[in-house]
Amino acid sequence: MFFTNCVLNSKSDEGEKITSLINKLYIITKEYPDYKVATIKTCLDCIEKNEKTLLAYKVIQKFLVDNDEVSKKIGEMLITNKINELYKVNFKRYKQNALEKAKNYTQDIDTLPIDNFTHSQNLRGRLEFINSLISANLWDSSEDPIMFLYNILIENPISEKDKIEFFNWIMNLIENNIDQETEEKIYNIFNSKICKDQKCCQTLSIQAFESYLRIFLNINSRKNNINLTRNFAMVI
Repeated sequence: MFFTNCVLNSKSDEGEKITSLINKLYIITKEYPDYKVATIKTCLDCIEKNEKTLLAYKVIQKFLVDNDEVSKKIGEMLITNKINELYKVNFKRYKQNALEKAKNYTQDIDTLPIDNFTHSQNLRGRLEFINSLISANLWDSSEDPIMFLYNILIENPISEKDKIEFFNWIMNLIENNIDQETEEKIYNIFNSKICKDQKCCQTLSIQAFESYLRIFLNINSRKNNINLTRNFAMVI
């Protein structure tokens, strides 16, 4: 478990080292499937304990890229261990911890150090991981992932930058050609919560406005309410 421990004990300023170690770990576990299973178990344990979580997520993401029998077994293991529930509990615990530490932190909140990484790195890593779960069809939960993140980052933000990360995540979803049902879901969240009245609409951030505009154009174009050209939308 040497490489696994090396990865999980890395720090934020060791970006190249982390990438190199994860790649080596990936190559080794391709040859030794049992080692891969053991590594995943170690990562799940870290997530459950809320320790070294960001790196545990990065390792699991790397192992989800293949479509072989071992990777399918990994997916089954993640489902059995209720990875989506672990993710949700971990994210809530992380936010509680970050909010507590932020009370006495006088510098930029993005640099708030938590678990060997900054708040910004922790946040983006968790958003990347939920994308991996969704892409691998491993988000098996009664709670919609979009609403979960909305509640975490918009309803209970540590700072305005949390909201920016949420809307950047939404835009990323839209740009990756999400299905119609998800588009409608995002559109409804904007209309019923984010932009529910004129005052809310007037204070939208640039990231929020761009996300809202993109989803508005996509939905209305599909319904033939507008014609989209390269540079503008023409109302029919």
